[in-house]
Amino acid sequence: MKKLQLYPLLLVFIGFLSACAAPVQNPAAETAAPSPSAIAAPAAGPLTRDDIRKKYSDSKILKITDIDEDSVLVESQAEGSANRFDLYNLKTGASDNLPTMPAYVVLKRAVNANYFIFEATGKDSESSAVSFPYVIKCFRIGSNTQDDFYAEDEEEYFALDRSVQGGSKKDSVLSKMNKTFSGLEMMFLPNKEQETEFYADFVDIPPIKTDYDSKTNKLTLEIDTDQRSDELKTEVLNRTDDHYYISSYEITRKGSKTDVEISLKDKVKSYSITKRVDGYPYISIQFSDSDSTSFDS
Repeated sequence: MKKLQLYPLLLVFIGFLSACAAPVQNPAAETAAPSPSAIAAPAAGPLTRDDIRKKYSDSKILKITDIDEDSVLVESQAEGSANRFDLYNLKTGASDNLPTMPAYVVLKRAVNANYFIFEATGKDSESSAVSFPYVIKCFRIGSNTQDDFYAEDEEEYFALDRSVQGGSKKDSVLSKMNKTFSGLEMMFLPNKEQETEFYADFVDIPPIKTDYDSKTNKLTLEIDTDQRSDELKTEVLNRTDDHYYISSYEITRKGSKTDVEISLKDKVKSYSITKRVDGYPYISIQFSDSDSTSFDS
């Protein structure tokens, strides 16, 4: 009987184990990730103002603002659209759109080429609904890419003597008024005979305008509707002595309109007013003992 040749078999077995233990080669893992400079779009090259103007054949340039020695901000507008803002680097040719659309806005402050502050008028090019003015802050959140700005909306506090307005639909009823910690809320419902008009296309509050009388320290909301819920008492002074900012308010009828006269305490320096829709539209007016956050000066 022949003896088994164990040595060659042992070598074969060891080779098999080595092959199983070897790491799997992943072609993707062996390829180094490209650097940002390798994948970034090539620079367009230097730009002149004439080069920039040629880009707006389908819209009208309203204004070109110098931001720094390298950057300009172009405000333009196409027919039927809100105004648009584009930032250009004259040295590199890079461009960024500031995402303020579809709101109609006014540039209030160019802090630098990375940070811009706008005030939205309350109107936009996609709806006929009208809000009260508010702040839009645009700031850069990336680099080496185009259109890397982010927009953030903020509530705006106005000086008491600044009149603002919002709203667009008269076919609604002033239904409820509630006190809040820093102001009042007013809700609007459809008139039973005008529900179709109330819900058509969009839901909105009636036109409302603010007016301040420094002699009496009253802020009045002039509401363009004479429709009110029977639950709301008119021509009655509602005292709110325990309120931090308001001493009283009164609902009065002025012809075809309704006024809400708010008597303020001396500590009040500014106010905000915003429109919201939560099933039904309502407004929130808040007061503050801090200065306004507007950028009028």
